[in-house]
Amino acid sequence: NVRSRCSPPSADGNMLPMALNDITLVPKYSGRLIRYKVDFDDNSIGTQGSDGFLVCTPTGSTGHNVSSGGPLIKGNAKVFGYVEFNSIDLRNHSIIYPDEFVIRAYRFERGEVEAVIDGQKRFEVKKELVVKTGFPARMIKLME
Repeated sequence: NVRSRCSPPSADGNMLPMALNDITLVPKYSGRLIRYKVDFDDNSIGTQGSDGFLVCTPTGSTGHNVSSGGPLIKGNAKVFGYVEFNSIDLRNHSIIYPDEFVIRAYRFERGEVEAVIDGQKRFEVKKELVVKTGFPARMIKLME
């Protein structure tokens, strides 16, 4: 049941604000490589080395995601985009995955990391960042 899996993202077990556009994991101090493990729905994609990564919604795919080499996601697709920043592994590409998947980043090496919600709010992450589908946002169109 996808609805039972809906929840805000969390850092070290603490709830973070919901993101409309994207969540990034970045080094606390710019210009530093970080190493971390990433799982998509309990399937590990291994240890990564990069300047961090971005997970975006279709709404957020047109900004930071596209400028980082990620795909443009059209409409109300039930997917997320994932793209790493300056990966040291040239085989890494952006990934589209179903929005019912849970992405988990953990085992951080080489410095302190932060989660950034919609480019606005920063949160320290010591052990684990978990990103899940949140509850659907209700959009209202105002007519003149």
